[in-house]
Amino acid sequence: MSAVLQRTGVLKELDGYDLCEAVLRCGDVIGSVHMDLLSRTYHRRCSIVGTEGSALWEDDRGTLTLYKVGQKPQVRSHGFDRNDQFRAEAAHFVRCLMGKEEPLVTVEDAARTLAVCDAMRTSSLSRRCTSVDGLGGS
Repeated sequence: MSAVLQRTGVLKELDGYDLCEAVLRCGDVIGSVHMDLLSRTYHRRCSIVGTEGSALWEDDRGTLTLYKVGQKPQVRSHGFDRNDQFRAEAAHFVRCLMGKEEPLVTVEDAARTLAVCDAMRTSSLSRRCTSVDGLGGS
């Protein structure tokens, strides 16, 4: 992976990076991460591109658009209140504490996420590509 992280200093209340650009590879799959805490507008999206088409999820618009080769785009609306996801997460956490459910995200999942974040920081500081131990790719 290769990453550039920056502390611009514009957000005085933030003690961390406010910009991130990263390119990640795992086997034949390449992905990118863009994080911008400086933007004055809310925008969250995920794009997945494959050989048969692509999908674009835009949370701020409440849509998932499917682009299939040779077909018109299909737009689907998820139509839920953005705060519903936070309420559901908190309720799931309480049910886990009560022993009624198993966590959807394991400690191992969290450790892998932190390893990716740490590799991004290492790449940015060294200005070199780096790999994440145990995940494959570079």
